[in-house]
Amino acid sequence: MTTTTTPRPSNGKATTPVQILLEAPWCKGCAICADLCAKNVFVMKNNLPMIVNLSACTRCMLCEMRCPDFALTVI
Repeated sequence: MTTTTTPRPSNGKATTPVQILLEAPWCKGCAICADLCAKNVFVMKNNLPMIVNLSACTRCMLCEMRCPDFALTVI
C-alpha cells in the first residue's frame, strides 16, 4: 500500500488548489453544506448552494460527508 500526502507550507494550508464540485441535479437544497461550513464557503441561492468563498475552504470535507444526496465532492 502506498500513501501520498499533499505537502503543506508552514502556514498549514494545502499547496494544491481546492475544488468543490456540485452536481446540481442531485441537490435537493437542504442547506446542510452551508449550515455546517465554519468558513462560510457556501451561501444558499435559488435553493442551491453557491460557492462564494472557495479560498477559505480547509478541506475539512464536512459538506461532502454530510450531503444526503452525494451532490458535493471536495478535491
